[in-house]
Amino acid sequence: MYSPDELAQFQKLSNDYEPELPGPLLGKRLDTHVLTSEFAAADPVFIQKTQALPEIYPEYRVVKGDGNCGWRALAFSYCEALLHHSSPSKILEEETRLKSLNNLLASAGNPLELCEDFVDETVELVHEISNHLSNPSDDAFLVDAFNDIGKSSAIITHVKLLTSSWMKTHATEYEQFLSGQTVAEYCSQQINPYQVEMEHLGLNAMIDVLVKPAGFSVEVSYLDRSATTEVNVHRFEAATPNGPTLCLLYRPGHYDILYKRPENLNINLSRYSMSLQTDHNSPPPTVTPEMQNWFTLPGSSLLSLQSSADHAGSSSGEQTHLFLQSPTSPNLSDPFGSSANNAQSTLQTRPSRYEQPGYYPSQAVQLPLQTPSFKNSHYNPAHYGNKGFQPEIWTPETEGSSRSR
Repeated sequence: MYSPDELAQFQKLSNDYEPELPGPLLGKRLDTHVLTSEFAAADPVFIQKTQALPEIYPEYRVVKGDGNCGWRALAFSYCEALLHHSSPSKILEEETRLKSLNNLLASAGNPLELCEDFVDETVELVHEISNHLSNPSDDAFLVDAFNDIGKSSAIITHVKLLTSSWMKTHATEYEQFLSGQTVAEYCSQQINPYQVEMEHLGLNAMIDVLVKPAGFSVEVSYLDRSATTEVNVHRFEAATPNGPTLCLLYRPGHYDILYKRPENLNINLSRYSMSLQTDHNSPPPTVTPEMQNWFTLPGSSLLSLQSSADHAGSSSGEQTHLFLQSPTSPNLSDPFGSSANNAQSTLQTRPSRYEQPGYYPSQAVQLPLQTPSFKNSHYNPAHYGNKGFQPEIWTPETEGSSRSR
């Protein structure tokens, strides 16, 4: 039999035990079917829900489940969104905002001299993002930073301090969700300690202080045992509409990062099946924020509508039509019905020179010399390469003479 002291020691060792988890702190992007295969032998409810995931989220990123997975997943997604959806001025704005949040830390009673190293690590990484905006697909520097245990721990500590400070300074918004605890007590037990799993209240506060002010929304897909065929999605909407959305996957006790298909982003691409018509006297078309987001989708390029309008003005009276087409074509089920006719009736094409106002075809000129070499050269007005191209006009009178030649 063990003595009470020995049993207490065994209990302490059990409480302090941390299993050695394999793999990096932040993994690479993987096909979501990998996640489906992991749950193939699990509960049938989980199997059905994971099988539906790839239709909306084709890729996901594994986050190490060391107790910091929720904080790390959201912090990385925030930085990744800055890389993919920002300009140099936006990065500078975020740097300034992060530094200004030192006032929030101080107002919650945190000594700034103890926080400055954590703040500097986050600000330096955000500043480094500005050096990679020209090639946002190269996110290796971000992954490396979050896989560096020193940098990752500093950034997580910073966002935890911001979260607890936000909750303490907005206590009335959060105390109603706590039973028998003050906000300060909750933060000291669930927010500030390292390697403590993120709960919904901490997630909500971190989004309020860090993510929403940057113009980003958040969607958390909950993989639970609820009686649905797909994951339950809870959305935290930013004040700025149609901005980027960070996607997280929560399964009991763990967070990973999800990546949506472009057509499932918060922009309805079919709304942009339209024609923008300009002429040399009209101002360049306006690029709305929603159109800007459409152009930055994978597989699209950011077109300069200004330069297109300038090019349209180079030819007097010429009109240019710029088309933004949805990648999916409507009415495919009825290609020969009324829907197809309606689609054809709304199609606009570049106007022909013969439709331009004031155009009159020049009179046909009978050239004195019609050798085969001349007729097949661009000097012949009837040749398509001639600048003043004018097709030959057939008349019954010339039928015999043309055959005789």
